Amino acid sequence: MKKFSILRNSILIIIIAFLSMSCSLSRKTAKNIQNELQNEKIQRYRTIIKKDNLKLTGILLIKKKENILIGSLINEFGLRVFNFTLKKSKAHITTSISQLDKWYIKRSMGKYLYKILIQDNKENHKEMIYTKKGITIKLKKI
Repeated sequence: MKKFSILRNSILIIIIAFLSMSCSLSRKTAKNIQNELQNEKIQRYRTIIKKDNLKLTGILLIKKKENILIGSLINEFGLRVFNFTLKKSKAHITTSISQLDKWYIKRSMGKYLYKILIQDNKENHKEMIYTKKGITIKLKKI
């Protein structure tokens, strides 16, 4: 029960952080996103994270370098929520916004991303769904 409450609280913190962020898009962030999207090797996924009636959406950008996946989750306003690296054996959230810079949020999101992108990923999947403890992560290729 304690794990469920920690997970539930981490999702609530994520939602509160998204709602509290500014709606303005900085020029630097917009340029970074535009440069990344021009690179053809970057995979783009429309991302939905749901818990009960709460829903987070954004774009997940992933680039493969050798045996490592490097990526970022960006919300609709162009703000980078967190960066991550995925290796064959583990996931690591490298940077995140201050509201999400909690060890339990980073660990949970890292595990979920590792599961859906490394363990369950099959080539040419247009849509991937991962559900655990009432949390659903849905990735749809753009």
